Amino acid sequence: MKQAGIGIVIPVYNREQELRRTFDSVVAQTYRPIHVVLVDNGSTDGSLDLCRELKGAYETDDFRITVVEEAKRGPSAARNRGLACVTEEFVAFLDSDDEYIPEAVSLYMQAFESNSSADIAGCTIRLVPEQGKPYSAKAVFSNRVEPHLFHSTLGTVRYAVRTAVVRAVGGWPEDYMRWEDWGLGIKLLLFTDRIVWVQTPPLVNVYLHADSHAVRHDDTENDPLCFVLWHCSFLY
Repeated sequence: MKQAGIGIVIPVYNREQELRRTFDSVVAQTYRPIHVVLVDNGSTDGSLDLCRELKGAYETDDFRITVVEEAKRGPSAARNRGLACVTEEFVAFLDSDDEYIPEAVSLYMQAFESNSSADIAGCTIRLVPEQGKPYSAKAVFSNRVEPHLFHSTLGTVRYAVRTAVVRAVGGWPEDYMRWEDWGLGIKLLLFTDRIVWVQTPPLVNVYLHADSHAVRHDDTENDPLCFVLWHCSFLY
């Protein structure tokens, strides 16, 4: 029986140095078929050329690669542009400086296969700081909104979802330039409680640095609520 496909949407903005590591982690997935959607969001370095290079070098029948551009600023607009390209039943979102473990997609799809009514398969993540040892983020396995408010249970890279579900809630909130995954997570949790969790191992390595999507020092320092919630999401 043909396996269900999954789209992986990766927004790209000036990630010429980091993108190959992220992309290589998708190529290394033990699951097929996969459809990778690379969305360049107005990069001023060589990111768009690299996206095209990767498509030419790696695309196969069961590893499709779509490269598109989105002029509207912000990761939400880029993710929505990528979402529009997804024809597969399931979709996941990966930041262009993070990486999957090789079994990540396979474990997502096994979770969906074992729980046919599930709309979302969630996971834990491993945080990789610039200095110090990597560590696992706080794991909270809940289908309720309240834990998400403090622990970001449905953060950007923490789940795969039925494509129809994320479209039904309106996709990514493009008016948000920060904490957009927090907002989408709330909408998803209000829409469905059919969530299954891949509790171990952590499926994504999230690299923490000054301009990563996971850490927005310039944003959180200017917004006390964001500063508190960001720390709560990882520490408590």
